[in-house]
Amino acid sequence: AVMNKVQLRFEESWWGEGVRTIFISGVPNTSASLHPWPYFMVEPCAHGGTLVCLTTGAFAVRLEALPLDQVSAEATDVLRRAFPERDFPDPVACHMTRWC
Repeated sequence: AVMNKVQLRFEESWWGEGVRTIFISGVPNTSASLHPWPYFMVEPCAHGGTLVCLTTGAFAVRLEALPLDQVSAEATDVLRRAFPERDFPDPVACHMTRWC
């Protein structure tokens, strides 16, 4: 089994004060049975904030084969489709563990 942690750091916490977890039940143009980015946990930091998503199984394996900028783009795209009313910049940094 594979599990990895994807971290997206933003200059500003666009998700709002007091938010600790962002749950995404589904986004347009994704399968109802396969939604690989179901939630993001908030990790506060001194400047801005960081969103963390744990990925598992075949999805985690697929992400391991991608360049980090593509992982960041996929995660950001899901957030933008889930929150179309929010206008937020791309993350300033992305990190992904490669646990197995």
